[in-house]
Amino acid sequence: MTFFPEAKLKYQPRLGSVEVGRSSVYVTIAGASVFMLPGIKFFMFSSLPNLLVLTCLLILASFKLRRISLNLFQVRALVTLVFCLLIFLVSAFNSHISVTFETLARFLTAWLILFLIIILAQTINFSQLASLLLSWSVFISVIYLFGIITVSGAGNLSYLNLAMQVCIGIALASGRLSFSKHKLLHLILTLFLFMVLLTLASRGALLAAAVVLVINFTILLVAAIKRMTLKLFGTLAVLLVAVRLASTRLGGHVNEYLLYKILEVELTETSRYWVYTEAIKAFASHPFGLGFQGYKAVLGYYPHNLYLEVGLDFGVVGLAVAGIVTLKFLFDYFCAVFSFSAGSLELGSFAISMLIIWQFSFDLGSAYMVFGAIILFFASRTPFRNGEPVYIEQAKEYK
Repeated sequence: MTFFPEAKLKYQPRLGSVEVGRSSVYVTIAGASVFMLPGIKFFMFSSLPNLLVLTCLLILASFKLRRISLNLFQVRALVTLVFCLLIFLVSAFNSHISVTFETLARFLTAWLILFLIIILAQTINFSQLASLLLSWSVFISVIYLFGIITVSGAGNLSYLNLAMQVCIGIALASGRLSFSKHKLLHLILTLFLFMVLLTLASRGALLAAAVVLVINFTILLVAAIKRMTLKLFGTLAVLLVAVRLASTRLGGHVNEYLLYKILEVELTETSRYWVYTEAIKAFASHPFGLGFQGYKAVLGYYPHNLYLEVGLDFGVVGLAVAGIVTLKFLFDYFCAVFSFSAGSLELGSFAISMLIIWQFSFDLGSAYMVFGAIILFFASRTPFRNGEPVYIEQAKEYK
């Protein structure tokens, strides 16, 4: 079974009206840097990386804007984003809640980052962006294992941030297994990053990694079965050996706190069960929202769930918008999975992993990671002038 046409490209692919060539390199690097920010802060413990990346995106957008003609996807995405901003402005003014300038700046910065990603989506090379993010995940994992960087319980150096960056690498490496010619390399990277993840204590990242691994390994096996060649037996043998080796090495490396959090169910007033229960009760009492950061008036801290936070802050209207975007993404992603649209699997896996992690950790101010990944997935499936989706053209480089 061949996923992509064998014909070689005799022209530079075009997205909308912008040529994908050397001019897209800087945009691709800047776009990848957005999703590297949590890891970059291990080296620069400040808001400086955010400002630098945002400045680069603004400069690139100013140069590209005259040459970009927006396609239908971009128009819809921008309309949705503007509508979300209007909801925020209507809800933000709550006299009972004090919002700091830093909190407000985080939210507006996230909104601006998403706006720029949509504008520049035509000039991003998605396969190169995925390669950059995968390389970054491997790099930061290696220096973590060598003790060059260390994690803490909270803040910018949190184990949650590192686990999220590692999970991105797992999603991208496993998403390439079905169509990359370097299957063994990506399998090794997947297993290595998963071993690193087990040394951290993030349940959300572990669940996200498990979900994308089940999906991508299933696709790999089904593809091998369809080919009906010796590759099937080779794939099964490699997977069995990898699982066996991993199982014999896990005993002394799995984070004990992670095991405690998985095996023990706390029902105290600080447990997730209590937080989710109280958040749902508050949403039921205030279906039209409490205003921006309104959850603080009920819980005192964020509800550890993206949709609960949206519901508490912006009510049923905000929750409906977030739900529609999510359902549309899930529908398109599983359509890609069942149709073996291999070129979109890596970005889809990336977006799925971020979506799962944000159901357990991180707040709306950093949700540009989730919706930015979803935007990239949608953009990668936007048709060229020749009618073929972007990922088909760019994925040919793997042949």
